Amino acid sequence: ALHLPIGIIFAAIGLELINRRQNDPKTIMAATTLWGFGAITAILTVVLGLMHAQEAGFEGNTVTLHKWFGISVAAATTVIWLWQLS
Repeated sequence: ALHLPIGIIFAAIGLELINRRQNDPKTIMAATTLWGFGAITAILTVVLGLMHAQEAGFEGNTVTLHKWFGISVAAATTVIWLWQLS
């Protein structure tokens, strides 16, 4: 469940690539919706991941990199979604 946003984000990227060829308003709306779901689930995943990382056995450079990568993906996805809405 913690990696669900990755699939949603890849689906949004796929729709963006498809939209480059056909410029269909329905595809644009679907991509924007997926960016929104991706952003929301990424933020929730970051919160759950930070809680999970507090458990014993989660330490070191790999955990730190994973944490900051997740935060960065959540932030970038949120920015893309907000940009799509404007």
